[in-house]
Amino acid sequence: MLHESSQITRCSPQYLAFGKGSPKLYWEVVYRLEAPYRLVSLTLPHTVTAGAIPKPVSSNVALPWLELLKDLLDGYYRPDSQPNRKQIAAWDKLREYVDWSVCSLAQQRVLRGVCAIVVGTTTSYGGLAAMIGSPRAARWVGQALARNPWPLIIPCHRVLGRDGALTGYSGHGGCDQKADFLALERRWSA
Repeated sequence: MLHESSQITRCSPQYLAFGKGSPKLYWEVVYRLEAPYRLVSLTLPHTVTAGAIPKPVSSNVALPWLELLKDLLDGYYRPDSQPNRKQIAAWDKLREYVDWSVCSLAQQRVLRGVCAIVVGTTTSYGGLAAMIGSPRAARWVGQALARNPWPLIIPCHRVLGRDGALTGYSGHGGCDQKADFLALERRWSA
């Protein structure tokens, strides 16, 4: 739903590194060039070859959400991550900067519904459909979640199949990454 006249740009490449011998993880965000620099999309950390990383973008803009996002990603990807209220609180603050206009109103309804799922808990696609007032729309909910432009900020990984199975996850790492996120959140909420 992004308007062609809207100006957007990539943030300079960002990295997470956790010590000697650990792979360097690349991630990026796309954001609007006008204040308050709303988040258009987030690509989760992943390893890439050096030639596949976009060139840095020069910008004199101080992005108000960049440090919060770094804290959140650090908490999810650091191998020795411990519960950190600062990282959990970052979700609500980061959602203030999400550019909802890139989603249809129907998808917004689903993605906003996901935000009500408490850290350390899950629901099914059908459960989320019922929660947002469309109890027979489990497939539609799954389709909306598959196009979530802000993984982790909008925690679509907390939605499972009817029988509790880990079904698709469109972020890097697929269902294995989804399982890791859920295990970490269970530790955080214990």
